[in-house]
Amino acid sequence: MKFLLASPCTFYITLLFVLFVHAILGEKNMNNQEFAETENAARAIRKLLNGEIDTIKLENGNELKIRPRDEKYDAHKRYNDETNYSFIDNS
Repeated sequence: MKFLLASPCTFYITLLFVLFVHAILGEKNMNNQEFAETENAARAIRKLLNGEIDTIKLENGNELKIRPRDEKYDAHKRYNDETNYSFIDNS
């Protein structure tokens, strides 16, 4: 610690180096494939919940679908189901 305090220039150079390494590693992690897939999944779910789309096709062939209002009413009437989504298993 005395070495860093001995020269203000050394302290600033060390600080700049740490910030540079942090920026480089942060940029590397932002280009991660899993991060991009998570962003795409979140975007699709937001569209589904906002009503822009009514079905999401999953990788394994299953579908996540929002029921229309009349189906929701019928389901609630028959089963007292409070959800407005359904999961369709194609296996």
